[in-house]
Amino acid sequence: MANHTFLIHGDNMENNRVMFIVLDGAPFDVLFPLAQENILPNFRMLIDKGCFNLLHSTIPPFSPVAMPSLFSGKNPGKHGIFGFGRVEKGLFKPYLSTSMPEGTLWDILSSINKKVILLNVPWTFPPFKVNGIMISGPPIPGNRAKSYPSNLISILESKIGHYPPDLNLDLGAHENVGYIGLDQKSFLHEAYLVTRRRAEAMYYLMKNYEWEFFLVVFTTLDRMQHVFFGYFDEESPLFDSEKREYLTNYFKEIDSIIGKVASLLNENDYLIIASDHGFEYVHKYVGINNLLVNGNFAKKRSDRQVFTIEKIFNFIEKIGIKDYTKFVPMKIAQFAGRVLPRDLDYARSRAFGVPAGYVSINKGALKNDSKYEVFKKALVDFFYSIRDESSGEKIVEKIYDTREIYHGDHTSDAPDLVIAFKRGYEPNLWRNDAIEQVRPIEKKTVRTGSHSGLLAQRGILVISGNGIKEKFRSEANIVDVAPTILHISGIPIPRDIDGRVLKEVFKPETKFSQRSTTYDELSHEKEKSKYKISRKDEAEIVDKLKKLGYI
Repeated sequence: MANHTFLIHGDNMENNRVMFIVLDGAPFDVLFPLAQENILPNFRMLIDKGCFNLLHSTIPPFSPVAMPSLFSGKNPGKHGIFGFGRVEKGLFKPYLSTSMPEGTLWDILSSINKKVILLNVPWTFPPFKVNGIMISGPPIPGNRAKSYPSNLISILESKIGHYPPDLNLDLGAHENVGYIGLDQKSFLHEAYLVTRRRAEAMYYLMKNYEWEFFLVVFTTLDRMQHVFFGYFDEESPLFDSEKREYLTNYFKEIDSIIGKVASLLNENDYLIIASDHGFEYVHKYVGINNLLVNGNFAKKRSDRQVFTIEKIFNFIEKIGIKDYTKFVPMKIAQFAGRVLPRDLDYARSRAFGVPAGYVSINKGALKNDSKYEVFKKALVDFFYSIRDESSGEKIVEKIYDTREIYHGDHTSDAPDLVIAFKRGYEPNLWRNDAIEQVRPIEKKTVRTGSHSGLLAQRGILVISGNGIKEKFRSEANIVDVAPTILHISGIPIPRDIDGRVLKEVFKPETKFSQRSTTYDELSHEKEKSKYKISRKDEAEIVDKLKKLGYI
């Protein structure tokens, strides 16, 4: 594509194409050493030709919280996404593309007529109009990709074959939740299949369609590390030298894809690679709600309480009726898996766990607002006091008050606390016991990797292109990526962005370093999807999130 110039705020700026690759969960403390050792030669090349930065993620380092910050440059208190969904009238409603904040990179670039391509960006289902192409990313009902324009996915699949947005998690497991019990060989085969098909789609779109900003997210790296990171990390109690190679070889696969992308770019293009968070090993699961019940902060629901939909279906199955949809309307059956978890009596619970280590205080259960601060302190003291009975060690590393670490209109919507457990402990909502040992299963998958602790806040940011310092290392925050991309593209930065332009990565003599950062007061509204979400679509998304262990 021929370069052209355009006028913004009176400055005649060159149109620099930006290739932005997001590697879901790529940890700095793994990729940087592997690159230095030349095990990942293409990442090593990028270290030599550009900058390789430590990127600090959000708190918690959880994709639904971190990716909106990565793509908008705003802290969670402004973008308002704190998990995979919200509860409305007792029903869990998953976040979709309509939930993403306004003012993302693609909103801004599309609004000034920049050609954009989005491939597999999470929370872009249902797809919506952009100035270019969108192939929606997970979560997606039925693992069937949708696109804007709507016929684009058919064109793509006619060229590369079936395109799966995410892994198929029905791999020989009778009841799979959180990557546990899948056939290990099939899981590995599926991971490579999805990754390679994603790469093929990326190459095809890069070569055959006009673009000035290309964003692709490789989510399968996150899935692989959830299963194998505990075997990979030499400091993990589960370390296994043979299984370590599963992840090493997969990192090599990603490295080869990066090398191919670099070969397709021209001398005026910029390659940016980032991760939304890092990773750490898991050897014990922690049930936050178990702990809260044990500490008398929450009340477990009594078996004598009124019937719930779950109890009705459990009874039907116990008497031998497996296909209850013959007797129960499908709409009710679909709702059954989406009700608010009934293990807690929420009316009588003063606090309850939320995915990713969040804890919410039920202000309605407190007698008055003056009790809030006193109760919150008691809750903090309680979590800091918890010890693992098997080792005698405390299990909580740090507790954050979201009112202190977030700012913006949505801060009051956030859960009250973030509990960062010590390395090796992963927070879940419920377990059979409050603290459970991870137990490997022969030839089956087990969740041995997590991204909830402090170490998992350490992601990567690679920047390469003309005018970028070579062999440069620095540190950045996840909200700094979006304004830096806008600066490279010659686009004024919205004033409500929290991040800064990383001017230290540019050579002093370049225009990027010398020109001042410009700001824009205008808002950039996103397009609304015209795709109608059915209850069946919604139920399938919730089911996938459950299988991933996220809700």
